[in-house]
Amino acid sequence: MSGIEIKSKALIKVLEKSKTYKLLRRIPDAITGDTLHWDPVREEWVTVADFSQFYAFRFSESISLDSVLSWLKQVPDLISSGAIPKSIPGDIEN
Repeated sequence: MSGIEIKSKALIKVLEKSKTYKLLRRIPDAITGDTLHWDPVREEWVTVADFSQFYAFRFSESISLDSVLSWLKQVPDLISSGAIPKSIPGDIEN
């Protein structure tokens, strides 16, 4: 999990409990707080999600997704995007 600073003690506890061995930024070149993008079709600025806050977890062993989601819901510092995308172009596969 090098390169990612985690300040939340609750999240660190979940990562240890779930035996997370990698925490990856889903969109590594996203800039924190960059939520305005120019839409060339509509020719106007639009508000989008802060893509710098999207992460993927890699686990060292098989684990129940329901367990991980239950633990993550207990972390007050996390913001849920509501939907979990299956993949994002450029995603790391392994």
